[in-house]
Amino acid sequence: MRKPSSFHRRLFLLYSSLLLAVVTSSFLVFYQHASRQQEKLYANSFERELNAYVGRVDNAIANADRQLVQIKSSQTIASLFLALSLHENAYEAIKSNPEWIATVRETIDLIHGLDPQVFQRVTVISRSGAYIGTGINAPDVPPEVMRERLVSLQSYWFDDSFRLVRYPAVDLLEPQRPPVVSLIRKITYSGLAHSIVEIQLSDEFFAKMAALALQGNDRISRSLYVYGSDDRWHPVQGDSADVSKLPQQPADLPDSYFAKSRDALQFIQRSGNTGWLYAMTMTTSPLNRSLRGLSITVFALGLLVSAAGMTLIYLLTRRTLLPLHRLRKAMAQLDLASIESSVTDSLLRLRPNQLQIGEIRDLHASFRDMLLRLQQSKREASSAREAELRARLIALQKQVDPHFLYNTLSIIGMLGFDQGDEHILELCQSLINMFKYVTYGDSYTSTLAEELDHLRDYLRIMRIRYGGKLEYEIQVPEDMLALKVPKLLLQPLAENAFKHGFTEWQERWIIAIRGERAPEGWRLEIEDNGRGFSAEARERLEAYWASLGPGVSPEANRGLTNTMARLRFLFGPDVRFSYAESFSGGALLRIGMTESKGEIPAYADRTGG
Repeated sequence: MRKPSSFHRRLFLLYSSLLLAVVTSSFLVFYQHASRQQEKLYANSFERELNAYVGRVDNAIANADRQLVQIKSSQTIASLFLALSLHENAYEAIKSNPEWIATVRETIDLIHGLDPQVFQRVTVISRSGAYIGTGINAPDVPPEVMRERLVSLQSYWFDDSFRLVRYPAVDLLEPQRPPVVSLIRKITYSGLAHSIVEIQLSDEFFAKMAALALQGNDRISRSLYVYGSDDRWHPVQGDSADVSKLPQQPADLPDSYFAKSRDALQFIQRSGNTGWLYAMTMTTSPLNRSLRGLSITVFALGLLVSAAGMTLIYLLTRRTLLPLHRLRKAMAQLDLASIESSVTDSLLRLRPNQLQIGEIRDLHASFRDMLLRLQQSKREASSAREAELRARLIALQKQVDPHFLYNTLSIIGMLGFDQGDEHILELCQSLINMFKYVTYGDSYTSTLAEELDHLRDYLRIMRIRYGGKLEYEIQVPEDMLALKVPKLLLQPLAENAFKHGFTEWQERWIIAIRGERAPEGWRLEIEDNGRGFSAEARERLEAYWASLGPGVSPEANRGLTNTMARLRFLFGPDVRFSYAESFSGGALLRIGMTESKGEIPAYADRTGG
């Protein structure tokens, strides 16, 4: 098996890291989701249990209260205790009339239908301390003792409340017994309370209600608490030490409240009947045990998926990179010397349809196209080099020793001067200067000052030729003289005026060359008073200027079009070349360039071939 490359290892590690990150994040997300769902499941289950428990307690108390209403509404009991409240010694009257006790107990027994498991006793008590009761032990309590015990209910006798529910409450007949649940209603006459009726539920009432309401879920330990009339939590079942973990000022809590701590869940429900608060707590250990088992299973599954995924990634990356290795090997064997060799031919024979991955096929196809273009470029460069060598050879064959020509022109000028004709000397000197400007130096460019000197020599020759008919004017600022411009820029433009602009019938021929420097760049104007451009010539020149590309050969064309081509070659598309009609009706040519782009490109300073 081929040893994996460094790139293959890096790619494998990258994708494996991404896979592990995805698996790990998925595991964490799943674990969080599962824990929230499990917690929600437990919360809903225990909330239903607490609601069931509170509902059963409220139903039991409401049932007891209904019996209480019937007892206090009994005409027999109300009449008897109204009479006892007016008796001087009600206690002795009850003792001496046992039939009254029998009548009251019979009436109570006929009315109430309380649950015998939680019912303790029913007692009717007069404000004088005399009472008659039924149920468990009915001790004999003297009236003065009973009146002392009724002091705790003093405010209830006179307030507007119609019912009093208390827990924990002291048993008025047997204070030494455990606290009870006490329901009390007043018996009134003309709006004044003269007696009370109390139904007592045993201290085991809450625990028995819990045993009935919380059946069938003994696997999970939970504790029950009730917040009684004494503003304290009382354990119903469970550890009383956990009372300190419950809210100690729960009066402001909502009717339904849920809280979670690190080791316990708390559910608190307010009774709609009594206003008491009931709390159920459970430890989170069962929840954590179920989540721990689930997390181990999911983690093992994640490891299995990661191992399988990493194996698949290794095989897929190896299969994907194999064509790249082949392509890289072929490219490593390739150089310019062997671009036409059998190595290139063998690579070109490897067709894209032999590769399996679409992107690799595209890469190979692009590389094949690049090789073909390189081969074509190499052939074109070779052909261009051969053409350049041939042109140099022809130029050398046609070259004449320029010094012989300069010396001959100097002799002609001196002979003319000796004969008294200064024009011959001036003519020969200007012609020598022009030949030197054209033949010396192989650069495409010169300074604007050199170009203007060359133009002056040409114009002096043309003025001598035409007998002083020509007038010319050159106005160029000194700060423009150092500008680099194409060689032979201005002379062909002036020559164009003689060939196509001036006519024989004109008395004067005028050529003006003006230069202008501005913050944004420079501009040259060449103006004559000839006949200007025809519409056909303008259309042809516009089409030619638009067709010139940045790579146009500087030797292309002649005259005006030659100058246009060299401008585009040297300055590219940013040069401005325009032509218009002057005020005199002649031609006006403008050449301009912005300062930021007015520099001659580096390749323009090369020598011509």
